Amino acid sequence: MEAYTVKTYERDQRRRACRRRGDKETPVMSALVLANFPIAALIFAAMVGIPLWLTFKRPDRAPRFAQARTPAHRDHVAA
Repeated sequence: MEAYTVKTYERDQRRRACRRRGDKETPVMSALVLANFPIAALIFAAMVGIPLWLTFKRPDRAPRFAQARTPAHRDHVAA
C-alpha cells in the first residue's frame, strides 16, 4: 500500500478540483469494459448459432412406425 505523502495529497487535491469543475477523467477501465461487449456478443452468437446450424444441417427424421409394427417373424402370425 502506498504511503500517503505530499505527492499523493497533491494528486488527490487535483482530482477533487477536476471533479468540482466538471472535468472528467477518462479511466482506462472503460475501454476494457467496452471491448468485452463485442466479445460477449460473439460468444453468445456461437452458443446459439452452432446448435441451430447443426439442427438445420441434419434435422431429426420422424421414426418409421410402420416398420416397428411389423412382426419380426411371419411364422408366428396367424394367417
